[in-house]
Amino acid sequence: MIGVELEGAQSRETSTVASRFFKLIPDFRVFMWHCGRMLTKTPAIPAIEGGQIWEVENSQIHILSLGKRLAHFKRLKTAKQKGVSIQLGQIVAIQEFLASKGAKLISSRPA
Repeated sequence: MIGVELEGAQSRETSTVASRFFKLIPDFRVFMWHCGRMLTKTPAIPAIEGGQIWEVENSQIHILSLGKRLAHFKRLKTAKQKGVSIQLGQIVAIQEFLASKGAKLISSRPA
């Protein structure tokens, strides 16, 4: 009888702890989604600087200059291609593109 009373008291204690926990986190599924997201590995976002040349799949990206939020760059299909127009893009978008495609840094020279 004593063992039954202890088990009942212990289960009431754990249920109150669980209810406090669920009050702190109203939607447990959202909490678990965030925990799972923290455990997944995301590709490292490379730091880009002016003068870098990145190799992505069958092309190269030449970073010409960086501003506060935007970067000037060229995307070449071959290394010796001429007459390629300069493009302007967000630095964050370029970094995410390089990370998602698994780009390799070929050279880094001053701009």
